[in-house]
Amino acid sequence: MNTLKRKASRQSFQENCTAQQKKQRNVPQEDEDFPTSIQIQSAKEYLLKNKNYEIIKTIGRGTSGIVFEAQKKKFFGKNKYAIKIQLDSEGARREAGYSQKFSQKSKQVVKIIESFTFCQTHISVFELASKSLRGVSMKEEEIACVLFDICQALSIVHEVY
Repeated sequence: MNTLKRKASRQSFQENCTAQQKKQRNVPQEDEDFPTSIQIQSAKEYLLKNKNYEIIKTIGRGTSGIVFEAQKKKFFGKNKYAIKIQLDSEGARREAGYSQKFSQKSKQVVKIIESFTFCQTHISVFELASKSLRGVSMKEEEIACVLFDICQALSIVHEVY
Protein backbone atom coordinates (compact mmCIF):
# COMPACT_ATOMS: atom_id res chain seq x y z
CA MET A 1 0.00 0.00 0.00
CA ASN A 2 2.85 2.39 0.80
CA THR A 3 4.26 1.83 -2.68
CA LEU A 4 0.97 2.94 -4.24
CA LYS A 5 0.88 6.07 -2.05
CA ARG A 6 4.47 6.97 -3.01
CA LYS A 7 3.69 6.40 -6.69
CA ALA A 8 0.56 8.60 -6.49
CA SER A 9 2.48 11.25 -4.55
CA ARG A 10 5.30 11.26 -7.15
CA GLN A 11 2.78 11.54 -9.99
CA SER A 12 1.02 14.41 -8.18
CA PHE A 13 4.38 16.16 -7.71
CA GLN A 14 5.21 15.76 -11.42
CA GLU A 15 1.81 17.12 -12.43
CA ASN A 16 2.29 20.09 -10.07
CA CYS A 17 5.75 20.82 -11.56
CA THR A 18 4.31 20.68 -15.07
CA ALA A 19 1.53 23.08 -14.06
CA GLN A 20 4.07 25.47 -12.50
CA GLN A 21 6.20 25.39 -15.66
CA LYS A 22 3.15 26.19 -17.77
CA LYS A 23 2.40 29.23 -15.60
CA GLN A 24 5.92 30.56 -16.24
CA ARG A 25 5.59 30.44 -20.02
CA ASN A 26 5.00 33.51 -22.19
CA VAL A 27 2.83 31.42 -24.50
CA PRO A 28 -0.52 29.63 -24.12
CA GLN A 29 -0.45 26.81 -21.57
CA GLU A 30 -1.10 24.06 -24.10
CA ASP A 31 2.16 24.86 -25.96
CA GLU A 32 4.56 22.21 -24.64
CA ASP A 33 7.19 22.82 -27.37
CA PHE A 34 8.10 26.40 -26.49
CA PRO A 35 10.95 27.35 -24.13
CA THR A 36 9.92 28.93 -20.82
CA SER A 37 10.70 32.57 -20.12
CA ILE A 38 13.30 31.38 -17.59
CA GLN A 39 15.02 29.23 -20.23
CA ILE A 40 15.00 32.13 -22.70
CA GLN A 41 16.42 34.54 -20.11
CA SER A 42 19.13 32.01 -19.13
CA ALA A 43 20.05 31.51 -22.79
CA LYS A 44 20.26 35.29 -23.36
CA GLU A 45 22.54 35.69 -20.32
CA TYR A 46 24.72 32.80 -21.51
CA LEU A 47 24.98 34.34 -24.99
CA LEU A 48 26.16 37.64 -23.52
CA LYS A 49 28.57 36.25 -20.92
CA ASN A 50 30.08 33.32 -22.81
CA LYS A 51 29.53 34.00 -26.50
CA ASN A 52 29.64 37.82 -26.46
CA TYR A 53 26.31 38.27 -28.31
CA GLU A 54 24.24 41.25 -27.24
CA ILE A 55 20.50 40.90 -27.92
CA ILE A 56 19.08 43.96 -29.69
CA LYS A 57 15.43 43.04 -30.18
CA THR A 58 12.96 40.24 -30.83
CA ILE A 59 12.42 39.75 -34.56
CA GLY A 60 10.24 36.68 -34.65
CA ARG A 61 8.28 34.15 -32.67
CA GLY A 62 7.16 30.80 -33.99
CA THR A 63 5.49 27.68 -32.71
CA SER A 64 8.69 26.21 -31.26
CA GLY A 65 10.95 29.14 -30.47
CA ILE A 66 11.89 32.77 -30.60
CA VAL A 67 14.36 34.69 -32.80
CA PHE A 68 16.37 37.69 -31.70
CA GLU A 69 18.48 40.19 -33.59
CA ALA A 70 21.92 40.39 -31.99
CA GLN A 71 25.43 41.67 -32.51
CA LYS A 72 28.84 40.83 -31.12
CA LYS A 73 29.47 43.11 -28.15
CA LYS A 74 33.14 43.78 -28.98
CA PHE A 75 32.33 44.63 -32.59
CA PHE A 76 29.48 47.05 -31.96
CA GLY A 77 27.68 48.08 -35.14
CA LYS A 78 29.38 45.50 -37.37
CA ASN A 79 27.74 42.23 -38.32
CA LYS A 80 24.27 41.47 -37.07
CA TYR A 81 22.98 37.99 -36.33
CA ALA A 82 19.69 36.16 -35.94
CA ILE A 83 19.69 33.94 -32.86
CA LYS A 84 17.02 31.26 -32.64
CA ILE A 85 16.26 29.78 -29.22
CA GLN A 86 14.06 26.71 -29.03
CA LEU A 87 13.68 23.68 -26.79
CA ASP A 88 16.44 21.14 -27.32
CA SER A 89 15.04 18.34 -29.42
CA GLU A 90 15.99 16.01 -32.22
CA GLY A 91 14.07 18.31 -34.59
CA ALA A 92 16.00 21.42 -33.51
CA ARG A 93 19.36 19.67 -33.95
CA ARG A 94 18.27 18.25 -37.31
CA GLU A 95 17.18 21.71 -38.49
CA ALA A 96 20.59 23.14 -37.54
CA GLY A 97 22.32 20.31 -39.41
CA TYR A 98 20.25 20.93 -42.53
CA SER A 99 20.98 24.65 -42.33
CA GLN A 100 24.69 23.91 -42.11
CA LYS A 101 24.63 21.64 -45.17
CA PHE A 102 22.45 23.92 -47.28
CA SER A 103 24.29 27.13 -46.45
CA GLN A 104 27.58 25.60 -47.57
CA LYS A 105 26.12 24.85 -50.99
CA SER A 106 24.10 27.94 -51.80
CA LYS A 107 24.23 31.69 -51.33
CA GLN A 108 20.41 31.69 -51.28
CA VAL A 109 20.43 30.03 -47.86
CA VAL A 110 21.25 32.09 -44.78
CA LYS A 111 24.55 30.93 -43.26
CA ILE A 112 24.57 29.31 -39.85
CA ILE A 113 27.43 30.61 -37.71
CA GLU A 114 27.16 28.20 -34.80
CA SER A 115 24.73 25.88 -33.11
CA PHE A 116 24.81 24.46 -29.58
CA THR A 117 22.73 23.23 -26.67
CA PHE A 118 22.44 25.08 -23.37
CA CYS A 119 20.06 24.49 -20.44
CA GLN A 120 17.62 22.28 -22.36
CA THR A 121 17.43 24.78 -25.20
CA HIS A 122 18.95 24.59 -28.66
CA ILE A 123 20.52 27.83 -29.85
CA SER A 124 21.35 28.52 -33.49
CA VAL A 125 23.17 31.66 -34.60
CA PHE A 126 22.61 32.71 -38.22
CA GLU A 127 23.80 35.64 -40.27
CA LEU A 128 20.98 38.16 -40.32
CA ALA A 129 19.29 38.31 -43.72
CA SER A 130 19.68 41.75 -45.22
CA LYS A 131 16.07 41.91 -46.38
CA SER A 132 12.70 40.53 -45.51
CA LEU A 133 9.90 40.03 -48.00
CA ARG A 134 7.29 40.86 -45.37
CA GLY A 135 5.23 43.84 -46.44
CA VAL A 136 7.25 44.48 -49.60
CA SER A 137 5.57 45.26 -52.89
CA MET A 138 7.61 44.15 -55.89
CA LYS A 139 7.56 44.44 -59.63
CA GLU A 140 7.18 41.34 -61.77
CA GLU A 141 10.91 41.16 -62.54
CA GLU A 142 11.76 41.29 -58.83
CA ILE A 143 9.25 38.55 -58.05
CA ALA A 144 10.81 36.43 -60.81
CA CYS A 145 14.27 36.90 -59.25
CA VAL A 146 13.01 35.90 -55.81
CA LEU A 147 11.26 32.83 -57.22
CA PHE A 148 14.41 31.90 -59.14
CA ASP A 149 16.43 32.09 -55.89
CA ILE A 150 13.83 29.93 -54.13
CA CYS A 151 14.00 27.36 -56.93
CA GLN A 152 17.81 27.30 -56.74
CA ALA A 153 17.67 26.76 -52.99
CA LEU A 154 15.09 24.00 -53.47
CA SER A 155 17.35 22.28 -56.01
CA ILE A 156 20.11 22.28 -53.36
CA VAL A 157 17.72 20.53 -50.97
CA HIS A 158 16.98 17.88 -53.60
CA GLU A 159 20.69 17.53 -54.36
CA VAL A 160 21.63 17.01 -50.72
CA TYR A 161 18.69 14.71 -49.93
